[in-house]
Amino acid sequence: MNTPCEPVEKLVIIFDMLSSSGILASLEKKGRTDAYLTILDEISEFFWKEIQKISPSLDKILRDDPAACCHKFTGDGWVLLFPSVLDGEPLNGEKVLKFMNQLSKRFDSRFEKRIRPILDQGVASIPKHIGLTFGVHFGTLSKMKILSREEYIGLSLCIASRLQKQAKKKFENTDPAFKAMVSKECADKFFAGVTRFSPTPHTVDIKIDSNFKSFEAISYSLERSASGCREMEKRREEIKKLLTKHRHG
Repeated sequence: MNTPCEPVEKLVIIFDMLSSSGILASLEKKGRTDAYLTILDEISEFFWKEIQKISPSLDKILRDDPAACCHKFTGDGWVLLFPSVLDGEPLNGEKVLKFMNQLSKRFDSRFEKRIRPILDQGVASIPKHIGLTFGVHFGTLSKMKILSREEYIGLSLCIASRLQKQAKKKFENTDPAFKAMVSKECADKFFAGVTRFSPTPHTVDIKIDSNFKSFEAISYSLERSASGCREMEKRREEIKKLLTKHRHG
């Protein structure tokens, strides 16, 4: 018997934590996976408190049916699905970017407080890249029930996922942390005119239908917390010292 599907247009935001496997392995060795779970709880709490800043209507949707917005937890991140239209008006893209930025800063500050002190302090033992990366696209999804749970299927989910991977790939030689890769189609619709977060055009290759296709995208550089910025500067200085010692060794 065919399961009935309902077409819905959604803004799809997929994000996860860089180096999560290495971080979790280190925490397990120290018997401190509680710190990881605490951060996940704090991100969940962030959703409840901050999503109303995008729209009170979106806040109501979240409270009536959390899975309709914070659709799926992936182990080290989330799939967020926001309606592209709220109260007859297009979703405010600038507020969405600010929400993503605050989420980045919240994660960064909590990581510095909860997890970094537990990890070994040597430069070599801390992952090179720590932070969140995002992939964003929009389009029509099919809403259906699978095993009594509402699920969504559609190409837009696949594209957002592949854009997130491109955020990691494009910036792997610098720092992919807190980068958001957004399809140009999506950026033009929701984020046009937003100059904050250094929007930068890219052409990326995305695999669709077993073939790689060139895809126009815009990257946005989200912000670290103040404590995260201080730690990054400290690590740069430590790396410089190690390199200098190696050259003169």
